[in-house]
Amino acid sequence: MWQISEEVKIKADAAAVGQSTDTISHNLESLTSELVHKANVKDICNLLDQKANVEDINKVLVELHKEIDAKAAIGSYQEQA
Repeated sequence: MWQISEEVKIKADAAAVGQSTDTISHNLESLTSELVHKANVKDICNLLDQKANVEDINKVLVELHKEIDAKAAIGSYQEQA
């Protein structure tokens, strides 16, 4: 009887270990998935740091506007001549 009781305990412990292993595997997969997403957030932050700011865009637009005005003025002058 004592031997049967010990075998039942061992089997119960093996089942608990199996269940714990499954839980650990699931948690590890979840953690891996979260880390992949966090790496993407880091990449996005780096990209945002490299983007042009409003002042740079406005400066380029002003320069383009000046060039367009100059070309339009030259075109008007040539049409009048």
